[in-house]
Amino acid sequence: RCEETIEKPVFGCSIDTREGIFAWGLHGLDDGFQPERIEPGEGTVDISIPAMMLRPGAYLISASIQPWQLSSVIDAYQKATAFDIIPGPRMESGGLVALGAHYERIDPPRPMVKHTKDD
Repeated sequence: RCEETIEKPVFGCSIDTREGIFAWGLHGLDDGFQPERIEPGEGTVDISIPAMMLRPGAYLISASIQPWQLSSVIDAYQKATAFDIIPGPRMESGGLVALGAHYERIDPPRPMVKHTKDD
């Protein structure tokens, strides 16, 4: 809900771990998404995240709106919602993100160990 006209607002969204580590953030300026203005009334803004590349853990999401100069915060909903990422097929050894990485080759070529489900 907007109480007054805001010229060139900048929307923001971020994800932190529950331990307080900043994991990800996006401003409308990063994405070229900045309306000329928003008027008083009700409205929504959607963010599309095509693949959640976070590793298993507990996370918090925040949202904000700032003036175009980024000199202050008009409103923010910090740590608004908690969510968990559970282990899945993209298991990688460590860090905050699962990049979908894989090894492709070794030079000179070497035979690879054959793993089974029972290993």
